[in-house]
Amino acid sequence: MSHSISLEPIDYSSAQIKEIVELIRKNLDPDFSEEFFKWKHLENSFGKSYGLLAIDNGKIVGLRMFMRWEFFSETTQKTFRAIRPVDTVVDKSYRGQGLFSRLTLSGIKDCEGEFDLIFNTPNQNSLPGYLKMGWQEMQNAPSIRLGLINPFNTSNNYKVVSKGEYAACGCNYEKTTTTNLESGYLDWRYISDRNVMFTNENASIIYSIEKRKGVKIVIVFEALGDSTEFSKLLGSISKYENAYFCLYSVNIQQLKPLFSIEKKKSTVVFKDDDKNVINNTRLTLGDLEGIL
Repeated sequence: MSHSISLEPIDYSSAQIKEIVELIRKNLDPDFSEEFFKWKHLENSFGKSYGLLAIDNGKIVGLRMFMRWEFFSETTQKTFRAIRPVDTVVDKSYRGQGLFSRLTLSGIKDCEGEFDLIFNTPNQNSLPGYLKMGWQEMQNAPSIRLGLINPFNTSNNYKVVSKGEYAACGCNYEKTTTTNLESGYLDWRYISDRNVMFTNENASIIYSIEKRKGVKIVIVFEALGDSTEFSKLLGSISKYENAYFCLYSVNIQQLKPLFSIEKKKSTVVFKDDDKNVINNTRLTLGDLEGIL
């Protein structure tokens, strides 16, 4: 029975991290690495994740991580702390014993007093489990659209920003609530070499390039600064990369492809949001990307 299995906080020792990564590789993602785990849970600009382990006779058989997150309201100048339950894995031999619920509920209780809300972006397989535990779905969660870029609508004096300098170009002019861009978030979040920041004097776009069925697509993670510059900056990226399609979150204002179609609706769930933060937050494709 699962109640004979103890739940213990992670201590981040080298040996424990190795065992956790092996558990994930064996039961969830064969390509998962120690470097990725450390980036996500130890180097996060919002703070070290809280982790809870299910242990049976000294063996780690389950894991639930709770990432620290922050949102910032440009309107009220208030910061809201959040936790984001992620990276859930239970050894195949221990499934069906309620460990997912135990790890989730116990971890949230352990973090009491440290957050203003809890949120997550589950897939369709795990969504029913969250709803069963009383979570709510975000109202008007942003859709993800595929658009055709106008490469003739371009920006002057743009430049590619070097890694480690994103924070200086990461201003958010919109009077809304977004992920908190301070404390080095942009440089942590987009450290991978696949990510690029394009900027001019007034706006910045962070993106990557993917090939799907042989077609290059600009994946727009963030659009920051003066929103009237977004379409021109996107046109410059199109010419620079020789890519004419983009994937983006529909709530990025003024990012206007020649035409677009909806690819999917994002799924965001939350609980304990007494200040109604999440339904007033503009989530980007960077916030919704599966690596988080």
